[in-house]
Amino acid sequence: LVALDGAGKLPAVDGSQLLGLGGGRLKSTKVFAVSGNYTPTSGTNFILVLGKGAGSGGNWSYAGAPGGLGISFVSVNPAKSYQVIVGAGGYPTSGQKDTAGAGGNTYITIDGVQHGGPGAYGGGYDNDRLWPGYPGNPLAGTLFTRLFTGPLRESILLDDTAILGAARGIGGGRTKYGANGYLVIVEFGA
Repeated sequence: LVALDGAGKLPAVDGSQLLGLGGGRLKSTKVFAVSGNYTPTSGTNFILVLGKGAGSGGNWSYAGAPGGLGISFVSVNPAKSYQVIVGAGGYPTSGQKDTAGAGGNTYITIDGVQHGGPGAYGGGYDNDRLWPGYPGNPLAGTLFTRLFTGPLRESILLDDTAILGAARGIGGGRTKYGANGYLVIVEFGA
């Protein structure tokens, strides 16, 4: 949260004006390119979760769709371990009437709620009509989800090329696999 100035407007924001982060400071950043377990660093109270769902595979006529990016800010118990699932990219198809595979959701489960990004659905064929891949539905625990409707390369709050060395979570090209997802956790605490 950012406090309004005396005129009721948002001031220029710098780190000193951020409120409501549980009295904490930035502790560390962790990147998951494969599924595993997340154990908070000692003293971590809150985490910012950026989860990129996996892209769908491409079908005979269309490239796959990219997975959605979900953003959450949630409290954690530093004495617990949490399961992280990184979605796998969808499989491609080369047959004219085949449906490409969907990309998997990428998330961390905290107190039974999934926080992360949805995978994309694969394009296919039905009733003599071909359709391209399309974004999945936002996950329940996510504060913000950005969904993409075409094979794009995006950058929100982070440049995933800089973090992971290659574009991740994008849809597969025509008859190509979709890219796997990833999850970034930014820790805050005492």
